[in-house]
Amino acid sequence: MLLAGTSMEETGGSVTPVLSVQNLTTSFRVDGGWKSVVRDMSFEIAPRETVAIVGESGSGKSVTSLSIMRLLDKKMSRIEGEVMLGGRNLLSLPEEEMRKVRGKEISMIFQEPMTSLNPIFPIGKQIAEALTVHQNISSSSAKAEVIRLLEKVRIPNATSRFNDYPHQFSGGMRQRVMIAMALASRPKLLIADEPTTALDVTIQGQILDLIKQLQEEEGMSVLFITHDMGVVAEVADRTIVMFRGDVVETGTTDDIFHRGQHPYTRALLSAVPKLGSMKERMLPARFPIIDIKTGESQPAVEVKDTVSGGKTPILSVKDLTTRFDIHSGLLGRKSGAVHAVEKVSFDLSEGETLSLVGESGCGKSTTGRSITRLIEPTSGNVMLDGYEVMQLDKVTLRAMRRSVQMIFQDPFASLDPRMSVGAAIM
Repeated sequence: MLLAGTSMEETGGSVTPVLSVQNLTTSFRVDGGWKSVVRDMSFEIAPRETVAIVGESGSGKSVTSLSIMRLLDKKMSRIEGEVMLGGRNLLSLPEEEMRKVRGKEISMIFQEPMTSLNPIFPIGKQIAEALTVHQNISSSSAKAEVIRLLEKVRIPNATSRFNDYPHQFSGGMRQRVMIAMALASRPKLLIADEPTTALDVTIQGQILDLIKQLQEEEGMSVLFITHDMGVVAEVADRTIVMFRGDVVETGTTDDIFHRGQHPYTRALLSAVPKLGSMKERMLPARFPIIDIKTGESQPAVEVKDTVSGGKTPILSVKDLTTRFDIHSGLLGRKSGAVHAVEKVSFDLSEGETLSLVGESGCGKSTTGRSITRLIEPTSGNVMLDGYEVMQLDKVTLRAMRRSVQMIFQDPFASLDPRMSVGAAIM
């Protein structure tokens, strides 16, 4: 294995690296000046090798991958150094030549597939475009190849789903579509930018296995961007640790995990959650209460019990059921129903944390949305601080939602792109 910044000649090897990055520095224009966010980064990726760049949000991982692909705004960014692929420096190529490289020699899987796929085009057409842009291929041949790719990434009923739109797929299936698109032209290098962050562990494992299998079949090299040390342990041959734009440690994945020297590397490894670490933690001292009918804050309540204490439930859900009607035919008549949530019951006490776990499509998010009536439940009872949520009118429902807040899965789709962050919070 090669250490970052070490050439093949220095190690005595004769294998030419697929990608060689030397002294990469990326800066953004801020207040009339340039602020560097990735500094003097060097590494190489050998054929069939997987290199992981790991670090917390804002460490420069994604900026590194976007710099390699030259996908940053030219007016607001400056990329220095060398990115060598097949004997060419990608940073000095004309834009027209770089467009031929993207998707053909280097492909990229982005973090959020819903914002990466065009919502107004069928997925089959979007994958076919990746083929027709780089190859002289007929429409019928492109369609046949797309169906083959969809089957390869294990999309059920691939032929019938060719004309389906992105919103008709689950998150895990959309990520498989993105993988199929990235592999369409059989690239030498695949850049995977946190491709499993928004997926549950079951689908995450399937996606990681799929990437490894396709890597072996196609002979690709992979640059894996992630903050998840568990993913790093599973997929990477070598690991580069980044902190605030700098490489702080690099080496084989085994060395990083068992003999990591930098304090930040050790902090990343120690931050992996351990079952039972929250046991017997004391609750916060006070909890503000908002009256649902008036919307006004009430005096805070002293809480001195532990998580295991038997308090009166602040939320009580009984036999919650949510079903979605299926309509078909020219007249759109109801032909069936999807049973998303069936007779779910639980209590949640003050200061307690309750987890709903399960794979994609099991009803977790629908349960949360049903409790807040962002989705109207079919039946059941939801008691919040003594009030029956199902019986609230529009005015009191708005007041209730001041007491119950929800953090959604995809922040990009939750925030209004036309508003500043400050304005959105205000």
